[in-house]
Amino acid sequence: MKPTIGLLMMILAMTGASFAADKPNAFPYSEFAKAAAPLQGEVIDGVESIPLYLKALKAGDKIDCESAHFRIQMADGKIQPLRCDPLPEKPEEGKSPADQSRIRAGFTHKLWVPKDPKKYEGAVMYNDLPAGYLDIQFPSPARASDR
Repeated sequence: MKPTIGLLMMILAMTGASFAADKPNAFPYSEFAKAAAPLQGEVIDGVESIPLYLKALKAGDKIDCESAHFRIQMADGKIQPLRCDPLPEKPEEGKSPADQSRIRAGFTHKLWVPKDPKKYEGAVMYNDLPAGYLDIQFPSPARASDR
């Protein structure tokens, strides 16, 4: 399936667009929600979430989830951290075929983003990585034969 325009915009925004060098990368949650709409979530920490697979664009760079400070700022200003899990190094140790496929493609982390457009209306997702640092991929939508 070809990525949607919203998905492409999200990838560009989170990997390279920041308004100033001293500000974090920002992306409107509403754009994520549009791209994530056809995806089936997974319950993580009691919340339906969509995994985003992450890897550093430049060979040799590493993602440090703590210094990346992945988060969502709610419309009321409250900050909610996003869970970021390292993937195993060996594909066969991945928990799912999707994980295994992404590990083979060099992805190193899974970022869990809540799938709740109503609750996160007006929210913005942020990270503190340098502009152009990340390659981000959504999981593939479930096929009718998978449901």
